[in-house]
Amino acid sequence: MKNYFILFPFVKIINGVARNILYDSQRQNIKFISGVEVEILHNLAKHDIDTVALRYSKKTLNDLINNYVETGCGIVTSSINSRKMLILSELYESPNLIENAIIIIDENTNSSIYSEAINQLSELNCRVISIRMYSENASLLHLEHCLSKIKESQILHCELLLPIENKGLVNCLIGDNNSHVDFSIFYFGCKKSDFIPGSPNQYYIKGKLNKNDCGVFHPSLLNLDYSHFCLSKSYNSCLFKKVVIDEVGNIKNCPLFAHSYGKMFENTLADIISLKKFQKWWHIKKDDISVCSGCEFRYFCHDCRACTVEDKLFEKPLNCSYNPKTTKWK
Repeated sequence: MKNYFILFPFVKIINGVARNILYDSQRQNIKFISGVEVEILHNLAKHDIDTVALRYSKKTLNDLINNYVETGCGIVTSSINSRKMLILSELYESPNLIENAIIIIDENTNSSIYSEAINQLSELNCRVISIRMYSENASLLHLEHCLSKIKESQILHCELLLPIENKGLVNCLIGDNNSHVDFSIFYFGCKKSDFIPGSPNQYYIKGKLNKNDCGVFHPSLLNLDYSHFCLSKSYNSCLFKKVVIDEVGNIKNCPLFAHSYGKMFENTLADIISLKKFQKWWHIKKDDISVCSGCEFRYFCHDCRACTVEDKLFEKPLNCSYNPKTTKWK
């Protein structure tokens, strides 16, 4: 009787130009594996164990299979048909026209801009919104009204990005939040970085906020969630179904993009988001980008198209310091 080794469908092999990763999406962890190990796994996916054993040492093969079985990454079976049953889709699906939005507010912003934007985003079933106020005065003038509008909407999660000086105001306005909205607060201008879990979660960012820090990549920032993996394989991990409304009402893909596609009260968000030229950014995935396409981490990072090497559309993010060819960090 022939036996087969089957790698569980939630375990994925990701090839890089110099290193390979074994991604366990169920446990949300990764490990580096050799090219020989990748080759063996590919052969085991096509042939029975005895046939593969003719090409490699029995000890090497048995040790590999036993390790995968013991760690819950695969099984040995006599049924070749099990391969056909074990399929996990990598398709990323979203029923909504827009998934997340950023609204930027300063002290001169007309409140009607973000009020109307929140209304339209709610009608479009947008579930996540980020409110960014880069000055203390903007928060003092607009935060209470803005939070009131969000709590009345269908928005499910709201991120607030504010100066640390506004912490007392936020505590007064949110306090023991009893609305349907889940809040996360990001304070910048702090003496040290910190995270305090709770309701809401509070993140403290050391020093001044640099808007051009977009696209910074570090191993601690890896997103190992399977939905992010699927998103990154098919779409842009930053810009897919995202819309930005800036402080004067311009409608953009990204806060750092100079080009806008329209303006609040002159265009509806639904009309702008449906434009092919707006959606073109959604389809620039990591496999299309120079350097990134050969990176073993490409499906776990957060892309940036606003700040790229030499300002070229299909170049790697400017603030990524990793070289996949040398596997070194600058």
